Amino acid sequence: MPPGKSRIAAWVLPVFGGSCDGAKKSETMLGSVLAEVELYQDDGSTKVKTSDLYDPCPVLEGKGLDPGAYRLKVRGNSMFCPKCRFEDRLHVDLQD
Repeated sequence: MPPGKSRIAAWVLPVFGGSCDGAKKSETMLGSVLAEVELYQDDGSTKVKTSDLYDPCPVLEGKGLDPGAYRLKVRGNSMFCPKCRFEDRLHVDLQD
């Protein structure tokens, strides 16, 4: 987190097919991401924030962060689909 910034927004979108809006309206969640985004301090062991695991297109928002290094971890949720291969895109935005 560079000086002058204190907020991070990170979200995951599906690469192939499906949409977040469609997945939220669908009972099958077809085309959804099924992932979790976690923000950690630079040490990698202190968790700062976690996205909602059950959101079809997870969004993580961290506010009031101090300048310094952080780590983002994206993990596929194999609970719903243990043999699935996840094809997702991570987007990150740093804000004041």
